[in-house]
Amino acid sequence: MSEIEGITELSAWLDGKPKASAAALASRAAARTIPVLARLESDTSPELTRVTVLPIFRALSAALAASKYPSRDSNSAAIAATNFAYFTYDAASNGATTAAYAAARIAGTDAVGARASAAETALATSRTAGSAAAFVADYTSIDEVTAAMRAMWGAISFDAELYDGGAAVDRIAARPLWPGDPASWVGKGWNAVKGDLETADEDWGVWINWYERLLWGRAAHANAEAAKEIDLAYVLIENEEWEHGPAHVNALIKRRIEEIEGRYATEDSAPILDTPRTPPPPLPPQSAGLRRVVNEDGLIDRGPVRPLDAVNDDIDRIRQLAPQAVTLGNELLPLLSPNLNPELVRVVSRYVTAIAGAPEIDVNWAEIWGLGVQMEQTSAATGRQIENQLVPPLEDKAKAALDSLLMIHRPLILSTQEGQELLQLVRNYSASSEDRRAAHDTNYELVAKMKRADDVFAPATVEDFEHALEAAGEGAESERGSAFVAVTVKNTMIVLVAGAVLSPVTIGTILGGAGGAIGGAALTLVGVEALKKSKIFQSITSAIGGRIDGWADVDLRAWVKTSTVRFAPYRRFVRDNADLLRKLAAKEDWPWLTRYVDFLASGDDEQLGE
Repeated sequence: MSEIEGITELSAWLDGKPKASAAALASRAAARTIPVLARLESDTSPELTRVTVLPIFRALSAALAASKYPSRDSNSAAIAATNFAYFTYDAASNGATTAAYAAARIAGTDAVGARASAAETALATSRTAGSAAAFVADYTSIDEVTAAMRAMWGAISFDAELYDGGAAVDRIAARPLWPGDPASWVGKGWNAVKGDLETADEDWGVWINWYERLLWGRAAHANAEAAKEIDLAYVLIENEEWEHGPAHVNALIKRRIEEIEGRYATEDSAPILDTPRTPPPPLPPQSAGLRRVVNEDGLIDRGPVRPLDAVNDDIDRIRQLAPQAVTLGNELLPLLSPNLNPELVRVVSRYVTAIAGAPEIDVNWAEIWGLGVQMEQTSAATGRQIENQLVPPLEDKAKAALDSLLMIHRPLILSTQEGQELLQLVRNYSASSEDRRAAHDTNYELVAKMKRADDVFAPATVEDFEHALEAAGEGAESERGSAFVAVTVKNTMIVLVAGAVLSPVTIGTILGGAGGAIGGAALTLVGVEALKKSKIFQSITSAIGGRIDGWADVDLRAWVKTSTVRFAPYRRFVRDNADLLRKLAAKEDWPWLTRYVDFLASGDDEQLGE
């Protein structure tokens, strides 16, 4: 693994590397300091765009083009860009200028010259970290200055690790500049530079677009050939054109791009760019209802009960009503026929046991909600006219006892925060009866698949699914039951895809955005630092009960590697049932689930780390 934390490690890494890889690393490092130019603006504002920005953009675009599309023309353009940047290199002492100059120089030289300039490239690249720190020092604390230095070296190390892991130079060059979200100083500095360029009235929009594509890892065009032509449109320009200044050369680039885009707007014969997998969004938190965890055996199991608290739960009322509910339930059971009403006997028995078997603080009130819905369903069904009854009728005493139990159940469940939140979910749940039936069928198909996946789902999870589906039913309470099924399924799916996505490669893709990661690159020092700050990774670890705060880097790397093996059955389940899960996501309007399924299904076994 390549953990580069300073000029010594960088020089060692560059030694013997092909010029394309060295040029790509140096140019990407230089590009990360473009926001630092905002610091120079106050000193050199009248000449900022002419003396500093244009030569840097030219050198960077030439170095990257020579790395991605090596040819005699692109090498020559890099050499010309080096000469053009020479006076800027002497006149303005900043990391962006020196690193851009070095990147263009190494890209334009032959192999011998590239090796000779490796030390110069290391020195120039190392200055980018110092430039970032100096810029941050103008606005923030010493801790953030240190963080900026670490972020710069971490990003350089991440690129090097990708290369050592087997990533092609053009794939590295296509990645976002930063592994993870850029720091706030990046946005602040770039917005200042961008604002200055936009007011210059010199068609700087072409370079603003170029840099923002580089920053976020976006291709210039969906068509591979068009993207290449647009990249080279910035580069293959005669020296005489550059000497006319930014207004002239920017207008020339703008016309070239418009011509290319116009031509490819009507042509579809060229190959479409192989767009890398797009990272999914952060996972939503689990909802009120039956929560899920990963148990000691690595299976998706029942989660812990949310304890009552004096602020959100009416504990005194719960203590008053819970014993009454148990008493009424015990009075109802002898009045029911196990032969005629077996399901109601089972539901009421579970209801009584769940409340009486533990102190009220340890009762699973989400389970009580679901059992209450089933009792409401039965009460409604037995009250219909004989020809429309869905269940056998109850004797009058049994019906009266059931109604009495429900009279206590309703205020009891709404005395809990769990019950209040579930009621709100029901109110927010909007689905037609036809949609509910379709979702019901899909969920029955899903539970059948879950029963066969005993390396993913604990028996209790499958049992909860079946009980929740029973609660859905038909009639007046069907919407309440369907909402309960939806949150039960949602909480399970959150844990499923969170575990499925845990492998070094998929985590690397999430860290770096579009472009993917190679091997264990995400587990280097930079990967660990970016993981800890990634909102996506935080949502994933939270979903499966991971606690990464305070973990040492080596422990976090080991945990991700172990999780790759532990959660392999989760990945297989998602991939084997991708169409069913997509259908479920569409019916319940869960775009996050669609994104995770598409993300996991788009990689082969090697990409998924299996």
